[in-house]
Amino acid sequence: RPRAQERSFGGGAAVRGSSMLPPAAAVQRVEAAGDADYEWLQRQVFSGRRPAVLSGLPLGECVGGWSADRLARAHCASPSVSVHVCASSTVDLAGHRPANTPRNFVFRSMPFAEAVRRCSGSGGGGGGGDGGGDGGDGGGDFGPILEPLLNAGERYYLRSVGGDTRKEAADFPRTFPDLARECNLLPPRPDKEG
Repeated sequence: RPRAQERSFGGGAAVRGSSMLPPAAAVQRVEAAGDADYEWLQRQVFSGRRPAVLSGLPLGECVGGWSADRLARAHCASPSVSVHVCASSTVDLAGHRPANTPRNFVFRSMPFAEAVRRCSGSGGGGGGGDGGGDGGDGGGDFGPILEPLLNAGERYYLRSVGGDTRKEAADFPRTFPDLARECNLLPPRPDKEG
């Protein structure tokens, strides 16, 4: 079983075994039939009130259709997103590092499209991807390479999206309306259907 630090951000704190977090429980994996409806999900998954990874649900155009270029072109209702930028491969968040140890990342606000560019590797920071970003959806030309914020090879963690990120819960359909239209996240509840 991985230590608490190893469960997040590629390896966790530099000092192994320093976490005060309890061990993580295994996440249930559920293979859903393609015709699974809300009642099936309620019985098989939701009633247990535990995290689960669902597979086999028809999620819509988002499956296989979202490239970095598509995400960067998506309308984001928030003018900027909050991102942790880390010079190393591990982001040591509070609770994942020894007490009184300084954090190894900085906060930056940037437009969502820039965050996508940086995370895809086409932004200059080397956050992942091959830098091409051409996912087959029309172009992939992200424009000029962005300079790293800290140093080459930096990593990014999307901290929050929204107006008042400390008080408002994330609302995917409101923040990304065109992306939300391309997703069928769950079968509709019977009382919510047209």
